[in-house]
Amino acid sequence: MKQKKILSLAGIALCALMTISARNTPPPVAEYKLKWSWPPVITGQHDADAVEIAVVETEKADAEIADVLPHPSPLRPEPLLPTAVPLPAWLKNAVAVPARGMRHELAKNSSTAALPAPALIAVVIDDMGLGSSYNDDVLNLPAPLTLSYLPYGEDLPQQTAAAHDKGHELMVHMPMQPDSHATDPGPVALLAGQGHDEMLEKLRHNLQQFDGYVGINNHMGSRLSRDSEAMKLVMAELKTRGLLYVDSRTTAESIGEKTAEEYGVPTAARDVFLDHEETPEFVANALARLEQEALKNGSAIAIGHPKGVTVVALREWLPKAQAKGFRIVPVTEIIKQRQFEKTAPQLVVAKAP
Repeated sequence: MKQKKILSLAGIALCALMTISARNTPPPVAEYKLKWSWPPVITGQHDADAVEIAVVETEKADAEIADVLPHPSPLRPEPLLPTAVPLPAWLKNAVAVPARGMRHELAKNSSTAALPAPALIAVVIDDMGLGSSYNDDVLNLPAPLTLSYLPYGEDLPQQTAAAHDKGHELMVHMPMQPDSHATDPGPVALLAGQGHDEMLEKLRHNLQQFDGYVGINNHMGSRLSRDSEAMKLVMAELKTRGLLYVDSRTTAESIGEKTAEEYGVPTAARDVFLDHEETPEFVANALARLEQEALKNGSAIAIGHPKGVTVVALREWLPKAQAKGFRIVPVTEIIKQRQFEKTAPQLVVAKAP
């Protein structure tokens, strides 16, 4: 019994010695190896050289793993919104009218083969801005009319702002050389004998006298509107500025509208002069022709002036024309309709009787 107790105590002492020895003995030395796992497990020596080798080996392993694992998708870029396209001046400055009943709107929305559309009439009043006693009377006519101001008029920014506030559309009445040398088109007029730079300078000067207009029409110009080079210069500048051209047709030989079309300038031509003679009978007959032209072609443009006989006739005729079913619109609306009819003739619906 005593012998067993001695052996047991010896065993306990031996275990204690082995434990103490294990605590004070460095781990067994082995070659530094990298176990292929993720994350990498390093075993072996822990000296500085071995750690440096392990880091290099770990980086190699990372590269190998990166080749195997799927690459993360790049961050989705912010959506790019389309750059806003600015409206050309002739549309930006146009007086808005309801589209209801217009031919292009009927063609787009109608399921029937043909629906009658109202005939459009635009009334342009030239020679505005010179202090005529009838200027205020013109402004007070039912809108929208298209008022064309001479660039050498008085207080043009104030006058044109007042016209715009009344709901009227604005144009520049561009002075151009007439056939008669005895007729003065006014200062800063475009003349056939001018060189390119001089004419362009005068054109740009006239276009800077007020803002908010949709384009120009010619004041006089029976000589210049037949001049090919002059018309090309004018249309190139209008194209750059996004403006329209209304050919007043002071001569049957005018090439203004044709040149504008060649340059891609929105354009239309005058159909009827209202007051070539200043009598009530002449103006009444002109308005009757205007209605006939509008019914025949779907639209018509009249040009008048701030004269007493014209103001009186328009004040009486405008509500009657609307009661007959005609739509009185600014000139931009007629140009838009005519452009539509040229580009999509298959969609043009019947004219109103």
